[in-house]
Amino acid sequence: MEQTAHNPLKLLLFDIDGTILQTHGVGRRAVEKTVSELVGRNISTKEIRFSGKTDPQIIREVLTATGLSPADVDALMAPALDRYAELMHETLDPERVTVLPGVRGLIEELSEDPNLQLAVLTGNLEPMAHLKLSAAGLATYFPFGAFGSDHEVRDELPAIALKRAHAYTGRHFRGKDIVIIGDTEYDIRCGMSVGAFAIGVCTG
Repeated sequence: MEQTAHNPLKLLLFDIDGTILQTHGVGRRAVEKTVSELVGRNISTKEIRFSGKTDPQIIREVLTATGLSPADVDALMAPALDRYAELMHETLDPERVTVLPGVRGLIEELSEDPNLQLAVLTGNLEPMAHLKLSAAGLATYFPFGAFGSDHEVRDELPAIALKRAHAYTGRHFRGKDIVIIGDTEYDIRCGMSVGAFAIGVCTG
C-alpha cells in the first residue's frame, strides 16, 4: 500500500472537456481526419454528439456511421485510436486550450485541502487527458484517474477510478465520499453504480 502525506476524506473526480477546459473542436477535426483516412473518403461528424462519450465510443460511432460492418469496425478500432492520438499530439496548440472561467482558482484551492483528493474521470484516452491538462498547466493537480482507454463504456470508469484511488491513498472511498464533477448527463449517470454524489456544472 502506497503511503501518502494525508488521508483524504473525499475523492473528487473531474471530467475534462467542457468541465475544466475547451479545445475548440480540435478533437472533432482529428476524429474526422482519422476516419476519412481509414475509409478513403471525406467524413463529417456533424450529426454525432461527442459530449460525455469516451474516445473509443466516439470512434466506434463514427466508423459505424460510414456503413462499415461491425466486424470491419472492430478491426479498425485499434488503428483508428492510434491515428487519432497521433493527430491530437500533432495539432493540439496549447495556446488554443482554454481553461473555463473560475476553474483554475477552484482547482488550486481544492488541492490545498488535505481532506480532498483530486483525480480525473474522463472519456479521453489517457495520453489525451495528460496532453490537454498539461497544455492547460493543470496536470500536476491530478495524479491519477480513469480514462476512455480503460474502458469504452463510461459507466465502467468510476470503479476503475476507485481502485486507483485506493492504490494511491490507501483509502477505500464509498458512496457520498465520491464526488463526480461534469457537464453532461453522462457524467452524472456514471457514478450511480458506486453511489457517488454528482455535481453538474454549466462551464461547458
